[in-house]
Amino acid sequence: MNARLGDFGLAKLCDLGNDPQTSHVAGTLGYMAPELARAGKANTSTDIYAFGIFMLEVACGRKPIKTRAPPEEAFLADWITDCWDKGDILATIDKRLEKRFVGQQAKLVLKLGLLCSHPVAAARPSMSSVISYLDGIASLPNDLSSVIKAREFPSNEADALNELTAERNTVASLIITEAFVSHGR
Repeated sequence: MNARLGDFGLAKLCDLGNDPQTSHVAGTLGYMAPELARAGKANTSTDIYAFGIFMLEVACGRKPIKTRAPPEEAFLADWITDCWDKGDILATIDKRLEKRFVGQQAKLVLKLGLLCSHPVAAARPSMSSVISYLDGIASLPNDLSSVIKAREFPSNEADALNELTAERNTVASLIITEAFVSHGR
């Protein structure tokens, strides 16, 4: 009865020198980072991509790729981005929740899922940053929409990450209310 979620650890094996000997790329379509599909090398950033897609899937209650959907809804991340652009990102939340969710928290999960699943590896946050965002210790950048839509970043990955996270390391203000304490997140 020990549940396990996906392959969010394959990169850690590779980082520790335990490179699995495979002759082809293995992964689940929809969760594979673009660079993993191209180069076949897993790393921490490819795990963060898969985790981002997983967050989107849980929040929306659907698979990352929906083959029998209208073209604008076929790819989960693209559909969420389109709804966000139209000012209705919460329209993507799983209908089975029947409005039983906290809007700000749902928006955070959706936006963070989009950031984690960014097609450019340099734009993805570290897992410690993801936890800081979810815990309310740090806030997402004000220009998040433009970061998510950007397809080019500095060639030096370290510079790109520093630029992207400079604004994120601010402490978010948090007002604890009775509803928050009694119902949790």
